[in-house]
Amino acid sequence: MKKNIQNIFVLLFTGIMLSFSFAQETYTITGKVFDASTKEPLPFVPIIIHNTTIGTQTDFDGNFIIKTNKIGDSLIAVYVGYKRLSRPIQKGIYQQNINMPMELEGVALEEITVKAGENPAHRIIRNTIANKGRNNPDKLEAYQYEIYNKIEFDLNRIPKEMRESKLMKPVAFVFKNVDSVFSDEKPSLPFFIIENLSEFYYKKNPPRKKEIIKASKITGVENSSISSIMGDMYQKINIYDNNILIFDKQFPSPISSEGFFYYKYFLEDSGFIGNKYCYHIRFKPKRTGDVAFTGNIWIADTSWGVKRFEMSLPKEANINFINQVKATQEYEMIDTTWMMVKDRLVIDFSPTKNSIGFYGRKTTSYKNIVINQSKDDKFYTLGDAIIVEDDALKKDETFWQQHRHDTLTQRE
Repeated sequence: MKKNIQNIFVLLFTGIMLSFSFAQETYTITGKVFDASTKEPLPFVPIIIHNTTIGTQTDFDGNFIIKTNKIGDSLIAVYVGYKRLSRPIQKGIYQQNINMPMELEGVALEEITVKAGENPAHRIIRNTIANKGRNNPDKLEAYQYEIYNKIEFDLNRIPKEMRESKLMKPVAFVFKNVDSVFSDEKPSLPFFIIENLSEFYYKKNPPRKKEIIKASKITGVENSSISSIMGDMYQKINIYDNNILIFDKQFPSPISSEGFFYYKYFLEDSGFIGNKYCYHIRFKPKRTGDVAFTGNIWIADTSWGVKRFEMSLPKEANINFINQVKATQEYEMIDTTWMMVKDRLVIDFSPTKNSIGFYGRKTTSYKNIVINQSKDDKFYTLGDAIIVEDDALKKDETFWQQHRHDTLTQRE
């Protein structure tokens, strides 16, 4: 009897220890992938644990999380146009944060040459163009959603004497952690942020729009330069349009009906994003000197709708007071239509050659999307097209913490 009790005790103890051991061996690895030079997050980057099939992709903001019981010695990130990056994983530490700064390739990317038959990217782009009418959200009779908009302006190209002056001492910590947007390591100082939470309604026939601003918050100092461009920061890029308007200047969309005249396309990869099989295509201007976008686009198989894209315009685009523009968007299938769920626009402004410039960053997210359920005409015509609720400017921080679609960064 005594021996049986001892055996039972040993079995129980062993089971408890094994359970404890297995629980402890679940690794949680989080991190962020970003451009090493610009510090801008890199969305949709494949991340994999070396010598395993365990991995994930970064989200719209460059963040990732991997939970696994099987661990390797390193984490690998591979992204078109960037050098392959490896970061060590520490064994025995079950919660780790591994940030991954990726460096641009020093040489031009090798282009795909198809000696026999058609460039495989061309078939995909041709099908995407042919199905634009079916996938363009503007085809819908009606749609509505909740919008969260955040616009931030940062001073850049700040002279060293000004950064080290007594006036800047209260915010000196900002300059110790440079947060550049594009190619230069230019310290920037956030000085203005505006947040809006609203409900937007659209009806196609007759054309009607209505926006109800439920909450608005302004932090910082607004000036005349900011006021003059604020409206342009709210512009919404529709990738399905043949031409995209950026500050009153038109540029051909990478999926324009005339896209093959303006762009070269290269099939880089294919695979599942969530439950959608997508083709990853890189594009760039067809001729040196052409003013068009450079970037990447992910096209969903069978529907030929845009799942994601990121693209930029160079300084040579010759837009007044603008050095560079970068746009990123992500779409989700709602019923049978691809609808935008996230949108980011980053612009480097420079009023004059040697003056202090500033960055403008707009981040927009869309929730509670409803399609083809229109309101009656009275709803759209009664009152103004844009209505600000009486208490919109009175919302406290508790409200914002509960209703922001995303949390503010420490810097913000």
